[in-house]
Amino acid sequence: MFCLMAITADSEDMQIHRETILSELKRRFSEDGIEVSEELQNVILSDLVEAHCQSKSQIQTNEIDAMLDDISHRPIGVANTSFKVCVMGGGAFGTAMACALARRGHHVTILMLPDEAKHAENINKVHKNSMCFADVILPASIKASTNAEDALADASLVFHAIPVQYSRKYLQKVKKHIPQSCPIISVSKGISMDTLSFMDDILREELGDAHPLAFVAGPSFAIGIIQGEPTWCTLAASDVNTARSVQKLISSSTFRTYYTTDVVGLEACSALKNVLSILCGMSLALGHSPNTTNGLLTRAWADLRLLVIGLGGRSETMSALCGIGDLMLTCYGGLSRNAKFGQLLAEGLTIEKALEGAGGVVEGLPTSKAVQKLAEKLKIKIPVLNSVALLLDGKLTPRDMVTYVMTLPLSEEFPGLPALSLA
Repeated sequence: MFCLMAITADSEDMQIHRETILSELKRRFSEDGIEVSEELQNVILSDLVEAHCQSKSQIQTNEIDAMLDDISHRPIGVANTSFKVCVMGGGAFGTAMACALARRGHHVTILMLPDEAKHAENINKVHKNSMCFADVILPASIKASTNAEDALADASLVFHAIPVQYSRKYLQKVKKHIPQSCPIISVSKGISMDTLSFMDDILREELGDAHPLAFVAGPSFAIGIIQGEPTWCTLAASDVNTARSVQKLISSSTFRTYYTTDVVGLEACSALKNVLSILCGMSLALGHSPNTTNGLLTRAWADLRLLVIGLGGRSETMSALCGIGDLMLTCYGGLSRNAKFGQLLAEGLTIEKALEGAGGVVEGLPTSKAVQKLAEKLKIKIPVLNSVALLLDGKLTPRDMVTYVMTLPLSEEFPGLPALSLA
């Protein structure tokens, strides 16, 4: 607390400096509807002094300026510069991102499909998306449109929230309206079944290299973001300058991102982990102990690690928000359709009935087949993930799957990686 005592010393100048900093902190937080406690004020003030002041007994004017500049660049309140943003896709996560961006002060339009005109009208008139979360009030500044040309005109940022399996055809229809060089941020998770492509591949193949690309994933149920619950995600871009600039534009006091350049790792983790969620749901529904469920998940995570590295991702990304963070949420968060699907399968429902009961898209089902194909191309053995695929093909029952994995030949926990290539 020595830093704090220094800036609160009994001098008129010090008191003025202190009030200047605290006033700006309160103003910025008030834009987020947050009342800053005295304790939090003191901690942040102490951090600022420690970071920017050479002498802890006398604060210089230029150091006050540095502290104010520090505050202005923190993810608090409305962004210093507001932009026009188009979110392509009015489903759950598109709506969630629209809310996060609107709270940051950006001018957001959700681009919906022509047959979703009624839902777009509801967003514009009563600030509710009747297609999903129909009882939740959205920020009044969010607009919706079914006209791609209008929604995308002069956009400074474009968010892609269209399911991966439909993304290619969608992009072919709207790409002529996307402003040249406009950054595109994808929040779509998955892998294309026909080509085994991730969103990075699909965006580049359909749009070329004219647009900076970034990707967001992490432990983030859409409803939590919509309701303003503090949420952390990973933001990946191959270009570090793109990563940093997008991070500053979209991060806030309720939606924080950490950047990485490992696009492959983020996309692989966020897509392939849905298979593990199915596995978790099945194990819990079968009444297995924590020993069994967590053992299965850990070994399936080891399989996924081989795939991530084989595809060119980095091992450390497995420990990131888009890796283990997203896995924990989708397995144990209580809202995952993939986990629900696994539960219903374990209860004896057919795949068709389990899909109905899950209440929406179950990304892990097609992804499981894609995982098998990737492993074959990479010449990687993934016994636990393969057992899930066998179950979904009707070749194993949920209980037999566990016995199958438990009685495989004994082996080293982390065998050496072979020379991996998709060529």
